[in-house]
Amino acid sequence: MPRRGLRGQELRTSATTRETLLRRIAGPLLIAALAILFLGRALLTGDVMLPADYLLHFQPWQAEAGPVAEEHWNALVWDSVAQYYPWRAFAHDSLARGVIPLWNPYQFCGTPFVANSQSAVFYPPNLVFWVISPARAFGVAAALHLFLAGLFAYMFLRALGVGRFGGTFGGLTFAFCGFFAAWLQLPTVLSTALWLPLALFFAERYFATYRLRYVLGAGFAVGTALLAGHPQMSLYVLGMTAAYVIFRALTSSGAVRGRLGRGILAGAIAGALALLWGAVQLLPTAELLPMSHRATAASAQGYAAYLRFAMPWQHLVTLLLPEFLGNPIYGTYVGRGNFAEYAAYVGVVPLILAVLGVIWRRDKYAFFFAAVAAFALFVALGTPVNLLLFYGIPGFSSTGGPARMLFVYSAAMAFLAGMGADAAANALADSATARRFARHFALGAAAALLAAALFAGVLSAMFAVPLLGLLGAPAINIVVMLLVLAVTVASLWAASGRTGLGREAALALLLIASALELAAFGARYYRTAPLERVYPATELTAYLRRHVPVGRLMPLYQSWGLAKFPDAVLPPNSAMVYGLHDVQGYDSLYLARYRSVLAAVQGRDPSPPANGNMLLGSSADPSLLAALGVTHVLSQASFDIPGLALERSGEVNVYRVENSAPRAYVARSTVYASDIVGALAELSQASRGGAVLEMPPPQSVQEPRAAGSPNSVTVLRHDLNRVRLKVWHPGYVVLSDAYYPGWRARVDGEPAEIHIANGAFRAVRVAPGGHDVEMRFEPCSFRLGLFATLIAVAVGMAAAGMTLGVRRRP
Repeated sequence: MPRRGLRGQELRTSATTRETLLRRIAGPLLIAALAILFLGRALLTGDVMLPADYLLHFQPWQAEAGPVAEEHWNALVWDSVAQYYPWRAFAHDSLARGVIPLWNPYQFCGTPFVANSQSAVFYPPNLVFWVISPARAFGVAAALHLFLAGLFAYMFLRALGVGRFGGTFGGLTFAFCGFFAAWLQLPTVLSTALWLPLALFFAERYFATYRLRYVLGAGFAVGTALLAGHPQMSLYVLGMTAAYVIFRALTSSGAVRGRLGRGILAGAIAGALALLWGAVQLLPTAELLPMSHRATAASAQGYAAYLRFAMPWQHLVTLLLPEFLGNPIYGTYVGRGNFAEYAAYVGVVPLILAVLGVIWRRDKYAFFFAAVAAFALFVALGTPVNLLLFYGIPGFSSTGGPARMLFVYSAAMAFLAGMGADAAANALADSATARRFARHFALGAAAALLAAALFAGVLSAMFAVPLLGLLGAPAINIVVMLLVLAVTVASLWAASGRTGLGREAALALLLIASALELAAFGARYYRTAPLERVYPATELTAYLRRHVPVGRLMPLYQSWGLAKFPDAVLPPNSAMVYGLHDVQGYDSLYLARYRSVLAAVQGRDPSPPANGNMLLGSSADPSLLAALGVTHVLSQASFDIPGLALERSGEVNVYRVENSAPRAYVARSTVYASDIVGALAELSQASRGGAVLEMPPPQSVQEPRAAGSPNSVTVLRHDLNRVRLKVWHPGYVVLSDAYYPGWRARVDGEPAEIHIANGAFRAVRVAPGGHDVEMRFEPCSFRLGLFATLIAVAVGMAAAGMTLGVRRRP
């Protein structure tokens, strides 16, 4: 049966049509193939794209693994198995049961989960994590996002009039640049950043056609970046898109007033749609942020701390030699901070082509992205340009350091490299310009070599290190750079004046050389491990699941730094993988109130100096552990402390807190405080079965007598978003789960007020007699956000239907 079109007409496919189609999809197919090859260790073997071997350096996994080979600690790469895997596995299991995981009961004595933007529960491509094994999904998701990054850059460059070869080259450079390679194991960075070229594509198509559907496309692209989970990257995507819309409004044809009006209107519609589409994530995160440890206003002190993460000027040498200051994979990195923060390598060949793209193209697009690249580099270096961003843009003061602006630099350079590659393809088609382009590239190669040599000489003199010693770390980079420059210059020179096969061969060598150059760095950077090493069951975890199913743990740590493996037991977030409840946690957003209580209980800052996003357990007064509902303490060291009874000895000693308060109890006495400072001063009341309530003392309500039996409360149900209690005595029922505004309480079906108890937890008052108390996590921010997102879905479906209807009209 012949194929028929939308109007019923018979469709015939000729050989020419098939050849044209193949040429049109050749670039995206090549990018897809390179993504699979790039991640071959994670896709084509039995390994998964997680540094699970790191777990073997911690207890309890170390004891069962035996002697572990010495390796180097990369604290940033650790985050993929310490944060992202537990989050993705938790969401996977919750959604499999038909429950949206609004609340995480396992860490920080309970914490909002969806409001943690990096959970990215509603980010559409994360569906891969919800339908297949989360460990396997990391490699699949990375390959998908690398392909999308290259595809979207290809589409944008094609919209700018760049040919297929230039679009493919630019897409390859964007997808496999050093910034993405260094951050690849932390999925939210790439997941958020890749939507920039798609947003720019729709913006460009709008100004070329002035059709509304492209405005809506830009809105959905930016909104998807907002759902992807990295606030700083999404801020860059939003800012870059807005800058491009302004640029195109100023440079498009027509009267100034008309084009500016159209640009402003288009930007407003796209921005509103982006906020609607991302609202299901934005509103819960916006609710959490003011209550989190990051809730700080822009200040001189904050600005100084922000600049500490700027890129040192010495790191500019890594634009040419990415491992000049070493590589943390091999333990040779000697630069400041973390290697990934300053990864700006886009390849030497793309770097030269980017410069030639400006010189040869000389149009508004080339000049715009050249200015963007320069601006981003100045921001990354910590120059005073940051003052405008830090104090002038809401939310910017809560982001990470300025060096992450290197993403914008890398994107701009990738687009310019695509323009330069397009100039090469056009130049080689004409004998009069082919030799001139080859000379320009050769001059660029000589300049790159000279710059690398000068940098090496200057740094050698500054640090009094022999030059040969400095060149040891980047030896592979130097060999690769010399090789690709030699091959590229030779191929361009040999193809000068040739047409047909000679020209195609030269362009193919240009593409292959650049791909190999980027792969030589990036493909070595990510880590894999056998699937069975991802949080395997151990004797200790099995014991805890049997004997402490609803109790709360406090694992103790000895040290936690950036230079070597920490000395810790059951590191933060690992308990949630096993369904265990922990006082620890590791997240970029957690409740500041809870941090204050944990600090008061431990008598010290619960965050290690190396990482303020972590809260860790350390030695504490056992009597104060009742405030946290801690039932067991885990420690590698043995000790004899009154109030702690040894329950299990071994590689990890398990101590039972003898007088621990139940998870839920009726307070024997109540003390009232006006704020958290007063509550912390009275925290010892919790050790005696009392409660410290942050509320005015009641004027006419008689205080209850001693509750007596510790079995005054029975926990009937403790799900993710719901807790049910049976209460047998009157008074304030205290639940040692974190207080948060989204919780709602009902006593015998009637609404009841939840009070803040013991600094960070929940309490509900009940009258005499038996009562059913239910608490549900039903934040208005989520419901409003979901409603707004559904409106965006309806708008998108309506627009798609209208577009399809127009196309079907005869």
